[in-house]
Amino acid sequence: MEARTRTGWLPCRLLPLLPGDGESLSSLLDRQAQCWGTTRRQMMLQVSPMQCMSAGDVDLMEADGFLGDYAAACGLPVEALASHRAARKDHLLPQHLRNAYCPICFAERLEQGQAPYFRLDWARRLLTHCLIHGCPLFSWGGNNSEGRRRMPASWLDGNPARPVYVRNFREHLAKARDFAQGALPKWRDNRATWKALIEFEAFLYREGVGNPHASPTTFQAGLLERNVLRIAAMLVRPPGGKVTDALVNQLNPRYSDRHVLRFTPIDYTMGKKDPTWSVLSGPCRSLPSRRSVILLMASVLGHANDEAVRVLGDVPNWRDNIRRAMHL
Repeated sequence: MEARTRTGWLPCRLLPLLPGDGESLSSLLDRQAQCWGTTRRQMMLQVSPMQCMSAGDVDLMEADGFLGDYAAACGLPVEALASHRAARKDHLLPQHLRNAYCPICFAERLEQGQAPYFRLDWARRLLTHCLIHGCPLFSWGGNNSEGRRRMPASWLDGNPARPVYVRNFREHLAKARDFAQGALPKWRDNRATWKALIEFEAFLYREGVGNPHASPTTFQAGLLERNVLRIAAMLVRPPGGKVTDALVNQLNPRYSDRHVLRFTPIDYTMGKKDPTWSVLSGPCRSLPSRRSVILLMASVLGHANDEAVRVLGDVPNWRDNIRRAMHL
């Protein structure tokens, strides 16, 4: 980093990296920091110590805060970065869980000689597949507690020429391509399940439900967003605090590949009233668990039939009971 003196403080001059289409601000900062061989936190402290301390969630940074100082250090107009910020935190996963990625998107960027990056859409609570390729999103392994994600140094220049080992990337890419080409899922019932899931997620996306940039623009979309939240809470709430009795755990939709779709019960707590969107990150930290809940939501709302949602548990009239409780 190039430094110059200003009132005793040595600010830095950074690379003028522009965010990619749909890239999150946290992804951009991670790429910038890794180019300099430092951490996101250390780079932010060097750019603006005072603004860094109050920056909060980096994907929601305001233009008149740290983001403005960062843009100045890069020699870029702040407007070029501000359009990539989220406006609604509740509909994004916690920072340390924003590690979902599409391996095909990464591979295509590398084939074009460009650095891969993480899209803000991949951090949505209600999206678990790539809208471009129709394949599942996978969990990137190289991240830490603050959500910083690392990738091979050669990838930062979009240079895939020198083979590098990235844990599980080749396996993820092969499976993603099989989904994109229709080779997966293999079995008819799994195909019906996957089709219902991604069609429902795409429907919610089009309606603006869970959009981190803006609230739903119509009454119907706002009502749908509230209903989706209430259904999620009813599915994952543990009666009497007993996790194994949670409805989603009792039903656990059938799917042959547990790495794609399977609810895994973990220890969690959730209040009995006024649920928040955290219900889709506490009990559902993993992508397969979140997919199970979203698929059951689709069933309750009539977007997935019994062929698509085959449940492991024997809970009679579960769907009708939820609809009755919600007056749907």
